[in-house]
Amino acid sequence: MEAIATSLDITPSQPLSTACHGPCDVPSRKVAIPFEANVLGLRENGQTLVIVTVDWFYASPGLRERILCRCAGRLDEAGLVVAASHTHTSPNPDRTKIGFSKVDPEY
Repeated sequence: MEAIATSLDITPSQPLSTACHGPCDVPSRKVAIPFEANVLGLRENGQTLVIVTVDWFYASPGLRERILCRCAGRLDEAGLVVAASHTHTSPNPDRTKIGFSKVDPEY
């Protein structure tokens, strides 16, 4: 079995409104703990599995679509798991979530 893992800092570069706590359109004031995306890739016998976790309040279907698009021909839907890790507040990455903060297209 082949395995590879990495961690990426996905902390916004500017204050953004957060999904979850308090008023929806009030930008964050500071970063207490940086947000991460963690990726684990496994390959065996021609089969690939990629697991992505993000420090978000929930996983965005849009993120899954972007990953599959960027990995077209190398990764299929069954080989990708995208999940949110535990956090109490994060920027909103999904326009379909109603009642949360606005989505910043730059994030």
